[in-house]
Amino acid sequence: MKRFMVVLAGAAASGAVFAGSALAGDSYPPSPTRTPTVLPTIIHRADPGTAFTGANLTLGFVALAGLILVGAIALFVARRRAARSGA
Repeated sequence: MKRFMVVLAGAAASGAVFAGSALAGDSYPPSPTRTPTVLPTIIHRADPGTAFTGANLTLGFVALAGLILVGAIALFVARRRAARSGA
């Protein structure tokens, strides 16, 4: 439970740090302005096929995800072995 609380506190602290920089502007809340007029547009059907999402996975990201997965599996196996041996 203690580890869970530490992780939760760390997540909240990092969220506050990153959100703080986003909310650091002096002009918040924004002053009310005139609502722009939005004209209707006709959307045409795209060509059939796989849509390009713009995803660009780098090798470093794939390696990081693999290392996290291997670490999680190793942690699970180590806990199972420790519980089986009675330690």
